Amino acid sequence: MGSIQRMNIRLAMFAFASISAAALVSFRVDHRARTQSSDAVQSWVTQHSQWKGDPNAPLPWRWRAPAESGRMERMASADILDVLRAGAGQEVWAVNEAAWVGADAVPSSAVPLISVSTAAFLGVEVPEDARHIEVLSREFVSALEPWRSLLHMRCGACVDAPMPFPAPAAPMITAQHGLDPRGATGINIDVERRRRSAVPLRDPASPMTSMVVQLRDGKLPTARHWATPGLAGMAALELASQQRTELTQTFLSLGQTGPSGTDRIAGLWAARLMGASDPVLDTIEAAL
Repeated sequence: MGSIQRMNIRLAMFAFASISAAALVSFRVDHRARTQSSDAVQSWVTQHSQWKGDPNAPLPWRWRAPAESGRMERMASADILDVLRAGAGQEVWAVNEAAWVGADAVPSSAVPLISVSTAAFLGVEVPEDARHIEVLSREFVSALEPWRSLLHMRCGACVDAPMPFPAPAAPMITAQHGLDPRGATGINIDVERRRRSAVPLRDPASPMTSMVVQLRDGKLPTARHWATPGLAGMAALELASQQRTELTQTFLSLGQTGPSGTDRIAGLWAARLMGASDPVLDTIEAAL
């Protein structure tokens, strides 16, 4: 009996020692990883501060840390590949700056960069390849509004004939263009592709996409939309995002009589976003 107890004690001690050693190794690995991550973040912050706003900053900091002012002027003379090669997310600078100054204030020479950046947001994987980028930028300019119309108004024949936006699902896409899909296309991206395309896309839109396009163009849902499961709830959420407070009662009605449970929930949420008060909403909030 004593030998068994001693064996159990040895096994317990060995197990404890093994667990302690594993925990120590795990701690050291985690600590090293945290230290490396912290060092990398600090290095990025230091370099960002050093080069922020400097027009002579080395790539990629020239586009990772743009100046507070004069950004559009710099974009007008930028090499598109330099911007793209600065790293993922640089397209947002071009798109936001264009939205900030307005289309009429965008220099013609900046339109290709803005069009390529917009295409990236609309689901096209733009290759960082000098052989293709010039051709692609011309395609995007001629396929996207308001940029094609803007250039056509300014210089006429300097822009190609209008064409459909070359979305990944479009039949015109071939491998050499390098236009690869980034994954499943959501309703929002599909809607914006169709709204911004210089001519209608060749593939038909889904009923939901068609409805959201109409809503963003200022129209209201039809009676059929309000009666169709899925479409009714999407209509309410889309209109609520547009701050259509005059439709609050419509949203509340949908929350009571919508064609499906999901649509009713969407109607209640849309009404809540508009600041509405309702016993059902109060009950839900009290339970949260």
